[in-house]
Amino acid sequence: MRREDRLKANGWPMTVSAYKVSKAVVNAYTRLTAKKFPSILVNCVHPGYCVTDITLNIGHLTPAEGAQAPVMVALLPDGGANKGIGLEICRQLASNGVMVVLTARDEKRGSEAVDHLKASGLCDVVFHQLDVTNPASIASSADYIKAKFGKLDILDVSNEWAKEVLSDADGLTEERIDEVVNCFLKDVREDLLEAKSWPVNLSAYTVSKAALNAYTRILAKKFPSFCINAVTPGYVKTDMSFNNGRSTVEEGAKGPVMLSLLPDGGPSGLFFRQMEESTF
Repeated sequence: MRREDRLKANGWPMTVSAYKVSKAVVNAYTRLTAKKFPSILVNCVHPGYCVTDITLNIGHLTPAEGAQAPVMVALLPDGGANKGIGLEICRQLASNGVMVVLTARDEKRGSEAVDHLKASGLCDVVFHQLDVTNPASIASSADYIKAKFGKLDILDVSNEWAKEVLSDADGLTEERIDEVVNCFLKDVREDLLEAKSWPVNLSAYTVSKAALNAYTRILAKKFPSFCINAVTPGYVKTDMSFNNGRSTVEEGAKGPVMLSLLPDGGPSGLFFRQMEESTF
């Protein structure tokens, strides 16, 4: 059996297979290293599809744009990649005389963040555990705010909240998707996309696709006798991509066609990258 045939028979990626597997291994090793050295910030970052020699200069980002994320990660302050902005918001609010309720899903990390702020001389900060994907946790936090403070004057929400809501397969409802979309539209009208950490480039497209993917999961559960999936055809040479894609229209159509022709009882509620099952 040829090497290519063995890859296909065993379900490995057929295109740039060594590249994809090596990247997946690096991503997994990042998690291990981060756990092994908790005092060091260890993260993965993808620069996007950049105009470089490796892409034959047909990417849609300049090298300068592609370098922004790696540089940002390299310059992260102590405290963690997903805590830095939120923690700084709390710090600045507390510095301006606001009573801050810092929330986090992880109680230990949240308490440590509050201790860190108090050690710097900021006393008006308290912690309350909150999992934004858990309705019971949300209700508990609302009750806590009402009992202790009467009302909430400021609610800071970044698009990390939107990601968590749309990624929570078990807790997804149409109402929760509407909540994310309506919040996004409100921030668009108020010119707050960057301030609220929504995507700045192709923001409406990105959020609408994320909402569509989430809705796919809901429909799949609602109609279990149907095969309902989401698929991306990849970066295809079309007018929309100014014919700078990597795949032909024929190659891009393979995934949607494959899913359209699924037999009864086929997979449902999944996301596919071209013809390969992927994660949402």
